[in-house]
Amino acid sequence: MSAKLIQFNSCDHVFGGKNITETISTDGDIVFNESYVTVGDLLEGAHIHATYDLRVLGNIKAEQITVNGSLLVDGDIEADSLICRGLFICSGTVKVSNIELGNYSVADALTGKELQAAGDLFVHTTIDTDTLLETNGLVVAGEGITGDGKFIAKAAIVNDYYEFNGESKCKIFDISTMHLPVRKDEQNQDDDKHILNDNNTNIETVVINFNEDLSSCINKWMSLEEGELISTIRSTASLLPDMHATDDIIDYIVELSYEREITNFRDYLYILYAKHVFPNNLSGYETLEPVLTDMFDAVTFKIDKMDFNARDIVDFARSIYILSKYHSELPISLEEGADKIFSSIGLRYSTAEQVWRKLNGQI
Repeated sequence: MSAKLIQFNSCDHVFGGKNITETISTDGDIVFNESYVTVGDLLEGAHIHATYDLRVLGNIKAEQITVNGSLLVDGDIEADSLICRGLFICSGTVKVSNIELGNYSVADALTGKELQAAGDLFVHTTIDTDTLLETNGLVVAGEGITGDGKFIAKAAIVNDYYEFNGESKCKIFDISTMHLPVRKDEQNQDDDKHILNDNNTNIETVVINFNEDLSSCINKWMSLEEGELISTIRSTASLLPDMHATDDIIDYIVELSYEREITNFRDYLYILYAKHVFPNNLSGYETLEPVLTDMFDAVTFKIDKMDFNARDIVDFARSIYILSKYHSELPISLEEGADKIFSSIGLRYSTAEQVWRKLNGQI
């Protein structure tokens, strides 16, 4: 082994936009300047850096691993520090002192001192941490979670055990302690108890039953007064991350129900957003249905003549988000919609786009 820096640029073997090379071992640094697939038993270096995507068909070992794109490993990972800003999937065991992952991460087993993820984290067997386990999404462990320190997540589901001894700031669902009724199509005709035992309880069944219960609750909301409806949704959304978007916009759509027509492009975008984030049952509520159907349909082909007016910076930012996500459903182009929003602050969208591209080195 040598301590020199080894760089991988474009090579002669390229398949599907990925460069292919044999794995190497060095006590120096390894830099992949293009998307790469490495083939071999062990990729080893002091600091392994990938500018784009990296796929390792084997194991990987380093003091520090940094991947700006996605990291896919078919074996085990061992490192002091690992940062992956894109998709992270490891079919083996991950042993890392400090790890920072992106929006979606999957591993067979995960052990470390500080584990952080920007989104959902799915682990087939166990998660074990000494100091910190923090995600901005859902944590699912096929066996269980152990550790000390602090645990922060929107919610966590474990199949066998939860043995975290530190501070926990999330809702924990331990499937091993749940006794849920079996769906009719899963019942054994000879079993008159109709109760799931610990051996046949699984995550899929839990999700099915949970969604059925939530749907039943939403049906009951249909008879509530507007004030009660808003209050109920907010209290439910505080426990369920998937309903946070509904909480943010429910009272605003109720306000629009008292208007004769939609004249503000912002209002149209908010209704479009509501049509996507509201549960199907909730969309039939007597106050909401006219807004989401009649009022929305009546002005869909008139939005090219609408102006955009925002109440505050939250309105402005949320409108940009909705437009970027659902612009394909509008009868006007993305550029036309963006120009309406930016023109409300005296700025042409083309100007804003040019500045943005310049700041990001695209021009």
